[in-house]
Amino acid sequence: MPSDRPAYNPAARHRTFRDALRHGTGAFSLVELLVVISVIVILAGMLLPVIGMVKGAAVRTACASTLRQLGATTIAWSGENDGIIYLSYENFQAYNSFLMTNEFNCNKQFGLLWAQDFIDNPRIFFCSAEKRLGFAFNTTSNVWPHAHNTWTSSAYANRPAWHVDKRFAMNAQPAGISAPPLLRNYSRRAILADIAHDPSVVASRHRSGVNVCYGDGHTSWFDVAKASNSWKAIPPGLAWQNTHNSAITGLWTSFDSDP
Repeated sequence: MPSDRPAYNPAARHRTFRDALRHGTGAFSLVELLVVISVIVILAGMLLPVIGMVKGAAVRTACASTLRQLGATTIAWSGENDGIIYLSYENFQAYNSFLMTNEFNCNKQFGLLWAQDFIDNPRIFFCSAEKRLGFAFNTTSNVWPHAHNTWTSSAYANRPAWHVDKRFAMNAQPAGISAPPLLRNYSRRAILADIAHDPSVVASRHRSGVNVCYGDGHTSWFDVAKASNSWKAIPPGLAWQNTHNSAITGLWTSFDSDP
């Protein structure tokens, strides 16, 4: 039976499509294009802060994991050294993050974990969020491995609870220096944390807080809004003074109250 439908003609179809484009049929107008662009900009503005928050949380979690490993290693070291723990500092309580210093190239604090083969990956001493050259891994200001007449610092700090002379290599205890603390007295107290000399240091890494490791091995996030007003008042870069020792002590006491 013959059909009334016209035969398919591809050339005619293409001509019809070209004619439609020529006359504007099916094309975006300038107003419609601007509307689409505006919607994309609005969505991007909504998503970028969320992406930033997710990325920040991921970095913070990775930092906490690294600090937990460092804490576990410190606790293991204590278990093999009569339960002592070197929660030491030199001169000022802000001097509590050194691996090695230039005095006799001796090992300090975390450096003992490295020198005695408790840690074989040096990156465990550093936070991936740290941007300051003096506390990041293997920079011009913080060389690795340690070289003569240089200072090498970790990106983490131990609790400044034990004042030792800067010439004390900590491989032996000379006369006149008190016995180091015992880990059993810090089971629910902070022993390690992100460096937090003053508010500007915290703002340069995790912005609103620090990761803290406790003597029983667990880690926790501490919001520095809970810190003492005296610590919040330390001017940027001036924590290296005895006048701020009590404020830094107060910060670690704040860590203890928020485990």
